[in-house]
Amino acid sequence: MAYKIKTEPATEPVTVAELKTHLRVTGSDEDTIITSYGKVARRVIEKRLNRSLITTTWELYLDFFPANEIEINRYPVIAVSEIAYTDTDGGADTVASSQLDNIQTPARLYPTFDEDWPDTKDVINAVKITFTAGYGTAALVPEEFKGLIKLIVGHLYENRGDEGHKTLSKTVDMLIDLYYPYSV
Repeated sequence: MAYKIKTEPATEPVTVAELKTHLRVTGSDEDTIITSYGKVARRVIEKRLNRSLITTTWELYLDFFPANEIEINRYPVIAVSEIAYTDTDGGADTVASSQLDNIQTPARLYPTFDEDWPDTKDVINAVKITFTAGYGTAALVPEEFKGLIKLIVGHLYENRGDEGHKTLSKTVDMLIDLYYPYSV
């Protein structure tokens, strides 16, 4: 099982202006580094919590279809747009329809009622599921995550050398543990 980003988020959950206000920075000389820190902070949270904060398109690769459900461990799942697979003859095919339970964490994908998943050729990554995950726009991202992004950016901004990484790790661990494995 492997996850691959197909389409990156179009925006960030916290704007550069919001980060600069948090950092008490008024000029534009450091906008590039602040923007970079914002992306790093978002990615840290997303990786640690298996989340997408802003709508992102993903591909999930499997070597075969499981007996029943497929768990999608990237939260929150919005929709599944395609289930492609290599059929037993080696041809490309798609599943016409499926059932998505995106209320559960992790989301679960099932074959259509009274159907089974199709058989696949015995090849690596025989199944590719394309889906979108995220809270939507920046306005819909929970404030807890925006606050965490600001704290991480603040720490990175103030501690540009190696000496600050141990305290950052402890702080991030403590704050992220508040949300894992629960859904917000």
